[in-house]
Amino acid sequence: MNKKYLMIPIAIALLLTACQSSGLSQPDITAQTGPVSQAEETTQAQEAANIPEITAVPETGETAGSSAGLELPILDEINNNVTVATAGSFLTAVRAAADLLDWGVNTGLDPEEIREATVSWLSGMGNDTQTVFAEKLARVDEAYLMLLEDGAEDILSTAGVENSGYPWSDQKVETIEAIMEAAGLR
Repeated sequence: MNKKYLMIPIAIALLLTACQSSGLSQPDITAQTGPVSQAEETTQAQEAANIPEITAVPETGETAGSSAGLELPILDEINNNVTVATAGSFLTAVRAAADLLDWGVNTGLDPEEIREATVSWLSGMGNDTQTVFAEKLARVDEAYLMLLEDGAEDILSTAGVENSGYPWSDQKVETIEAIMEAAGLR
């Protein structure tokens, strides 16, 4: 995969971080309204910035981290379980793609949320680690596209996948496409 495409999401994340810390200060709420408690100050700051308050954990099992935002454990799963250029690496990619398809079809998350969380997840890695993950994800993407075609049950059987949501649609899954776009594969 071309490293330029992987660097685009990273550059965007870095630019957003730089914009946030570029010296723009928060308004002094206490000077305008007098002393307020910490909770009131946080609420007023959120309202002033038009930031919605998070009040519930998504029903899909994903968790919201404090500063990193939405977490996508499926990315950790791919990173930890998929190998590249080893015997059986395609079969592990097929298993990961089946898990990804099950997750992508059943998640209630918005594709834009997924895209942003993927960029955030990738920006926490070093360049070499990102490159290795991109190779793993490209392998999973290849398997994912194959599993959308007719006759995928043979591939799943060979990979030892028994409890999947097969058959999935033959159309690309929008939530999975959001991950692939954020990683520079689309």
